[in-house]
Amino acid sequence: MTPSQLGLVSLPPELFPIVAAHLPLYTTPSTLLSLTLVNRHLSEIVLPILFSRLILRNEDHALQMIQRLLDEPELGQGVRELHIMSGLSEDTKLGRKPFDVVTGLKKVVTQGLLPHIHTLGLHLLSGWHPPVGGTSIYDLAPQVYGDLRSDFWVDVTAKCPRLKDLILDNVGDARSDRWLEDCGLYDIQGLTTLVHLQPLDSGTEAGHSKLMKNLRVLSPSLHTLAISQPGSIGPSASPLFALDFPHLKSLSLHFHFFDNLSVAMAFWKRHPTLETLELEKYSPMNNHFTKDFDSDFLPNLRYLKTDFEDVQILAPILHHLIGLEINSSIVAQMPYLFGSILPEGLPNLKSLYIGELPFEFPEDAHWYEKEDGEFEESISDDPPASLHTSINQYIHSIAKGAPNLIELGMYLQIEYSSQFMHLSRQLKPFLHLERLYLESFQCKFALFRPHECLTFSAGAHLLGSACRSLKSVTNTGTVDLPYLSARIRRDDAGHVEKVTMRKGCGMQVGREEIAFLT
Repeated sequence: MTPSQLGLVSLPPELFPIVAAHLPLYTTPSTLLSLTLVNRHLSEIVLPILFSRLILRNEDHALQMIQRLLDEPELGQGVRELHIMSGLSEDTKLGRKPFDVVTGLKKVVTQGLLPHIHTLGLHLLSGWHPPVGGTSIYDLAPQVYGDLRSDFWVDVTAKCPRLKDLILDNVGDARSDRWLEDCGLYDIQGLTTLVHLQPLDSGTEAGHSKLMKNLRVLSPSLHTLAISQPGSIGPSASPLFALDFPHLKSLSLHFHFFDNLSVAMAFWKRHPTLETLELEKYSPMNNHFTKDFDSDFLPNLRYLKTDFEDVQILAPILHHLIGLEINSSIVAQMPYLFGSILPEGLPNLKSLYIGELPFEFPEDAHWYEKEDGEFEESISDDPPASLHTSINQYIHSIAKGAPNLIELGMYLQIEYSSQFMHLSRQLKPFLHLERLYLESFQCKFALFRPHECLTFSAGAHLLGSACRSLKSVTNTGTVDLPYLSARIRRDDAGHVEKVTMRKGCGMQVGREEIAFLT
């Protein structure tokens, strides 16, 4: 037995739940399962903790655990957190399984099998909702899946009285069946976390008004709030900005219209507790900030996701960040950011994601910074294609401006060995980079063809050989988890020894309390 194992064995059992509570949520199952394999003593201590924090990553695992909860009612007595991520398979749609995951969850709640649960998370993958603006078969006779109507929320309130954290991702209604507005979800009281990210075509203005009304009641207790309102015209964020959230640490607003920036700025200034801020525009012309702020603006902010225009405005406070995600950017803006806006760089930054602007291609997008600091124009007959294949020309600007990155993500379509080779030469300046995320192949994990896996594996080998700190390369070019990830194993001298393909997840820094990293 190793010294570390001896230390674990001697640890008082009552400390294990405390240790488990401090693990990043997405690592909890694998970490606790590893501890159960040390010996029987640790297994007896850790297994109840594992069952108290259930994280179910796919449909099969979720259905198996739901059936077990139904068959062994005493098991649910120990469940404190339940996080489910699930697709909807054709076998389930065709009735070849007893029920789907959402129906099974309803059964467990209705039967009162989760009396002590305080956290419920449901993340639905693609396949649960009819396509937006679909064909006549969906418009005339759509099949509704994943609906959580009023009887479910009545049961949640009555039979899960300790529920404090509610996370619903890709859960919502459709144009053909507007059940969300009157289901009772927006009447739940006493929450400290409310995450409701809706699918496209979900929700109504009346439903959003109900949510805003309930937030007036929830605002004193909420520390995490994430809401979206998809649609061609986003709702105004001003009703939200009229409220005060004294304990708010994390706020995510998707597709909301900032129609009064002075009201928005007053809100930001009243909430210095914010540590995480994620803002996704409903329109490219709609900004979230003005330059009217002092040096102590948002003093606790550590993770920011927004557009490049906001990053420019917030430049004086960005040195606090450990994580930055730029939604819409052209690659020429990165050398401009680090060369002109932030000449001293962001040495504290550990995580950076650069998203490509999905709108009209700007004229200056093919300007880039050479290694000697001079700017040059890259001419191409097909600028968008050039953008996808030449972004690596800008990476050295990032390496100079954010030299201590642990993880880097980019909208970068790399599919050929020559492209991986060219990219590898740009990664050499990174001395601490461990995880690289590329939106290379636009397909799900299960649909990767053998030659694509070989190309990705060989590419990861090249990248790992050039960047001696690199541990993994992950393809994030699909909307659903898991991602395809190449794990890099090294020998004692630090040389790449083997690359193993496996299931992967998204970026990690600043997301320790998220069960499923997309």
